[in-house]
Formats: sequence, C-alpha cells, structure tokens
Amino acid sequence: LMFIGGCAGSTSGAIKCIRIQMVLKQISAEVRRFIHPHAYVPIRLGDKTITDKLAFSASSFIALYFVIFAVAAVMISYTGEDVVTSITAVAVTLGNIGPGLGDVGPATTFHTQTILAKWIYVFCMLCGRLELYTVLVLFTKDAWHR
Repeated sequence: LMFIGGCAGSTSGAIKCIRIQMVLKQISAEVRRFIHPHAYVPIRLGDKTITDKLAFSASSFIALYFVIFAVAAVMISYTGEDVVTSITAVAVTLGNIGPGLGDVGPATTFHTQTILAKWIYVFCMLCGRLELYTVLVLFTKDAWHR
C-alpha cells in the first residue's frame, strides 16, 4: 500500500491509481494479443480508448519509480541503516506518506540519519512531490539551454 497514491489530479505522492489501472489494463491486453495475435485489442479505461503511447508512458513511469526506489534504498543501506529502515524510509519519502518502520517508525524521527542519507531523502521527497519526470528534467542539458 505504500506505493499506491491518490487519484489523477491530486497532489498525493506515490504512484497514482490511474497509472496502476492503465498498466494492469495494458498487461491484460498484451495477454489477449498473445492468445489472439491477429486480433485488434484496444486498451479501454471506462468508455475511453487508451493509446499504446499513453499506456507505455504509464508503465515507464512505474518502472522509473521502482528504479529510483531501489537505487535510493541501496544507497541508504550503504550509509549504515538496516534493510527495513532503508526500504521503508525511501518508500515514505518517495511517496510522501506517513511513518515507516525501523529507525523511522512512528515513535522516532529522521534525526539519527546521516547527512548523506538526509540528502537522498530530500531528492526522494522532491521526486515524490513534484513527479519524477519534472525533477529529472532539471538534470538534462535542454532544461538549462536558452
């Protein structure tokens, strides 16, 4: 549940429900296309047909979310934190949700974390709050080119 966010258009963190729903529909359509290779199998969400480009965009967002999650969790574990704290602290900061487990549980705070770990959490919080692509665009050359 730590990875499931709010509805489309909300300011909640984590992965928006609409993206998860699109990816699940895309998986279902791919299974049907595998069974019937010559059939036209549209991806429908309600009464609207989702383009393959939009479905791919949702699945690449989710993949990027988990890549950032995994890299950040490994980096936190290298700062000396245990696995439970590393995983839940990154999930908490990336999803902008409540307390984690371990050293970042409900009865504790992040004050015992190292400075490097806190900077990783800051990056995760920015990615979770501003959306991944928005933050990652800042690291491209085109974003700073006039």
